[in-house]
Amino acid sequence: MNYSIFIVIVIFIVIVTSSATKGAQPSFSILDDIKQSNVESFTTTLPAFGNGVKLSEGGGFEPIIFRSMFTATNDSPNTVYIHRKALSHYDSWNEGAFNGASVEVLRIENGEFKSIRNSKVAIDGHRASGWQPQFSGLAVPANKNTFNISIPGWSKPQTEYYYAVRAVDKNYQLSKFSNFIALVPPIASQNQNSKTGLTKVNLHEKLSPIHAPTNLHIAKNIDNSLAISWNSVKDAIGYIIYRSDKHPEHHRGYSLKLNETGPPIKEGDLIILRHKLYSPKREYLLTNRVWKAKGVAGKFSQPMLGSLSNDENSAQWELVKHPPNTRATA
Repeated sequence: MNYSIFIVIVIFIVIVTSSATKGAQPSFSILDDIKQSNVESFTTTLPAFGNGVKLSEGGGFEPIIFRSMFTATNDSPNTVYIHRKALSHYDSWNEGAFNGASVEVLRIENGEFKSIRNSKVAIDGHRASGWQPQFSGLAVPANKNTFNISIPGWSKPQTEYYYAVRAVDKNYQLSKFSNFIALVPPIASQNQNSKTGLTKVNLHEKLSPIHAPTNLHIAKNIDNSLAISWNSVKDAIGYIIYRSDKHPEHHRGYSLKLNETGPPIKEGDLIILRHKLYSPKREYLLTNRVWKAKGVAGKFSQPMLGSLSNDENSAQWELVKHPPNTRATA
């Protein structure tokens, strides 16, 4: 057969078949009787999965299951200690957001991962509060002892934030914290609060013997913008500014206290966290820094609703579980 004629025939068959099936409505029934028992396990790669995810535009009304993984930084009988950046997602996830979440502990033994422990985060067990370095840890130069303070438009406005400063010595070690101050920063206008003039430093964890900055206070500039100022420290090569949503007396560090007892946690264990959310609330999940940030809130929002459960000027909603033994219908 001529090859070009063969191609035309194949195309014709495809078009006819497509036309015949176009517009056909799929139908299915769910029956009680089992057609195939002992089905072997299988795998598949899908962009999304869940009840109704392909049956209605935007996904189905299923609870959000938030998943993340961390590395334990310390040995502990019943608490998972996690680095500040990881557990807070760079000061994005609020303390308490993962109370009640499921936790699985995995460990490499004899060259393979083994599940060591399954537990839940205790009520009030998600601890994520402390000082957060500002401007990615860049340092204010030693010849300056003041810095303008403001917050970007996606942060929570008209809210009190806490600030403190530490000095950096020639060995890139940090002093103790200065006194802290509380202030309500203005919203940054364009080009304000930039990193211009700040210097990069490779900090070490060891505490420096140099003195901590003193007399941290608020200064008002001529244009009514706010700055924080402090007394200079001898032998300092720069200063790191820190911020916190919570009063320092309420800082609890960064960890997950587990509810059930089990095998002890070891440094280096892989921690898988899973949290099912039926009513994700902004004040429960997000820090002040990312209060209005759509990218962070989107990780917790219901796709078909496009908002968190109690957002202002939006429908108030909550996903409700079906009663036990509910029959599926088609």
